[in-house]
Amino acid sequence: MSYQTNYPTEGHEMQTHSQGGHSALELSDFLARVDNTRIEIRNLAADIQHISNLQQRTLSTTNPNSQAQHQLDQVLALTQQKSATIREQIQSLKHDTENTPDSGFGNSAFRRKKGQVESLTADFKREVQNLLHERQNYDSLCRDQIARQYRIANPSATEEEAQSAADRNLYEDGIFQAALRTNNAKTGQASAALGAVRARQNEMQKVEQSLAELAQLFQDLDTLVVQDGVVIQRIEEQTRQADEDLTKGIGEITVAQRSVLRRRKMKWICFGVVVAIVVLLGLGIGLWQAWLHGAIKF
Repeated sequence: MSYQTNYPTEGHEMQTHSQGGHSALELSDFLARVDNTRIEIRNLAADIQHISNLQQRTLSTTNPNSQAQHQLDQVLALTQQKSATIREQIQSLKHDTENTPDSGFGNSAFRRKKGQVESLTADFKREVQNLLHERQNYDSLCRDQIARQYRIANPSATEEEAQSAADRNLYEDGIFQAALRTNNAKTGQASAALGAVRARQNEMQKVEQSLAELAQLFQDLDTLVVQDGVVIQRIEEQTRQADEDLTKGIGEITVAQRSVLRRRKMKWICFGVVVAIVVLLGLGIGLWQAWLHGAIKF
């Protein structure tokens, strides 16, 4: 089973980024989604406890097709789906947080969202660790049980042989077949031991795959960290854009000032021309009147 999924979740719908003209979630909507995810994590914790109980029941049976085994497989599959969904939800909340502008204040929407994402991630990692621990413990118990059953079938086995029995195909090894062919009181014990070993080795194969996937999931959770650098980069871009706008504005003001100065200069030139014309007209009229009265003779 895998703890990653390509199925669409509500988290993908919530990713309304500030880039491309879209805005991040309102804080109230964001917190509502956080509450839903937190409920899913609590449900996951209950499932892990159920897994622990079912594993104990499974160890008490030699039948690999027992009801307890079927229930364990079902709960593990359900837990896998829940884990994948929770991971996607936290990933979506992380993306939304990174696309929320940071005002720089301690109680800003970005800071509150970041704190919620970090809290959710920590809670989820704790439950994944718990599940990882449960599966590791179950693997250890399976190995111990195989070692005990091996000693029943082969009383002369050394401790090293008994401990390494879990990693061998004991059915083909011939130990249990030899015990079954022995006509003594231990034949029934050997038969039961062989059934238990088969069941435990089947379980260990599942546990091995489960541990690898849980380890990968836990590693993936380390990437669910809100990157302040994304926000800082956006602020730097906004600052650079503001500088460009300011430079452009100063340039436009300079052009406008030059235009005003040119207009003022033209006004003074026009005023000077008008004054000169008035003076010349006045002088011309004065000379003409003087000539009419004979004061001036040409």
